[in-house]
Amino acid sequence: MDPAHLSAQIAALAEDQERERARLLVLRANAYLAAMAFQPGRADLDAAAALHRQGGRSAEHAKCLHLAATASRLSGDLHGARDRAELSKTLAPTDSPMAVSALAELGETWAALGDPRTAAAYCEQAAETGARAGLLPTAQAQLLRRAGSNWVQAGVPSRAALIPLRTAAELLTGAGDIAGAVRARIEEASAWAAISDPTRDGFNASYRAQAEQAMGQARLQAEGIHDLPALADLAMLRSTLALYDRDLESALSAAEEAQALALKAVQPLPYTTSTLAISRLSDEKGDRLQAYRALAVGWATLGDLMGEEVGQSTFAPQLQELVSSWGEEEFVRVRDAYAASRQAQ
Repeated sequence: MDPAHLSAQIAALAEDQERERARLLVLRANAYLAAMAFQPGRADLDAAAALHRQGGRSAEHAKCLHLAATASRLSGDLHGARDRAELSKTLAPTDSPMAVSALAELGETWAALGDPRTAAAYCEQAAETGARAGLLPTAQAQLLRRAGSNWVQAGVPSRAALIPLRTAAELLTGAGDIAGAVRARIEEASAWAAISDPTRDGFNASYRAQAEQAMGQARLQAEGIHDLPALADLAMLRSTLALYDRDLESALSAAEEAQALALKAVQPLPYTTSTLAISRLSDEKGDRLQAYRALAVGWATLGDLMGEEVGQSTFAPQLQELVSSWGEEEFVRVRDAYAASRQAQ
């Protein structure tokens, strides 16, 4: 609805029609927010919240504060968002959907403030409250995956994998959302893999076992629904673990499998990631021709998928790195050898 039309309706109200005024203010705020006008939208929500507070309507007051918190965050006023969400949480009935919304908003705000540990704790609390409030399992899982992402950002990947991400995968499996469960299990496996490098301080062999277990569960589910992008991601995880073992052959083989799966699924990002890994691993093995070929073919393929400019901006800097690493004379020799191999085909 047009904000100007709503403004005319608000102006026509009598002084004692404060509840109707609050309702129209919320409608106008929604119109502003839909147009990305966050500050006037927040001002209307604050005004509606004040009217509900004066009228003793705590549930409506909490809802307006929650919406105003979101508008504040989107406008860049993170401290204002935090304060409004905190008050909304205090006012919301215990174990209610409104309490879940306020806690989730606090999670988003603390993440934006650069405190992923606090953000993760709020997301977990939102999921736990949601379970008691009757929130759908898929919605609970979404909050838990957000918690897991924040724990990883906070440098606590074991917490992310062991609690929220594993629980999210189980919830999604139970709800029949197998694709979502696969993603959660890949996130769990990635969190374990991040701390599975045996050269890392505090390494624990159980981390590797946990990563492989989560990968196995994800692979079974992904194969069941023919989820090629997920299988490509799992292949890249296997490549990473093989690299930790200094098994370059296995790491390269897994990266090549990931590349083939990503190309079959027409997924540019995993295709690019796996192609760069193939080039890097080939170079480390001493196979400079393959290292160059991976980037040259990758440039052409990504150009076909997303446009020449994207292919160039992605792979030209990587080729320049080879020039810097090998020297210009050696780079030209390898480039010419690749061109000759193509002509011979």
